[in-house]
Amino acid sequence: MGIGFVIIFWAIIGSIVLASYLLLSHLGKKSSRALLVKKVLVAFVAAVVIPIALWFVINFARGSFPSHVFESSFAFAPTSDVVELEGEKSTFGDSGSTYLRFRANKQTFERITGLRFVEIDEKRFRSQSTAALKSAPSYWRPFEGEALHFYEAYKFDESFAFSNAVLSYDESSYVVHFYWIGID
Repeated sequence: MGIGFVIIFWAIIGSIVLASYLLLSHLGKKSSRALLVKKVLVAFVAAVVIPIALWFVINFARGSFPSHVFESSFAFAPTSDVVELEGEKSTFGDSGSTYLRFRANKQTFERITGLRFVEIDEKRFRSQSTAALKSAPSYWRPFEGEALHFYEAYKFDESFAFSNAVLSYDESSYVVHFYWIGID
């Protein structure tokens, strides 16, 4: 289901609720029942909309905490050797993306790459990260450094129809750059 469909669906629902409210407001001048139904409608909408809005705000905010982004990406919390951790995750509608940059020892790096990553050449990495570079945060510079190794994982996040992740590793400075994109 595309984001356009979702927006149209909720716009129709919102229009029906608004029209019902306006009709009940007009009828409420003559009928106490209509006034009561209007109050129930307002209470119901508040009871549904407020928790959903809070859920969206909390999930959006969690995407700006690098340690949470790390854990949600690799299924384990950052270990003590993970330093200089920077990252962000954004999900909207039917797509999402993640950027991470950090330093980690070889053992942690191998734990991450054991999650379905395969080593690829620089040319393939560049082609897979072209879109990432266009909107990358300032800290995401995967081609800086020496002795770079490049990795890729297809279907990295099973909750998306298409999901691809790329990762670069500078073994001289232990710097890891990770990018993930998911699309339904």
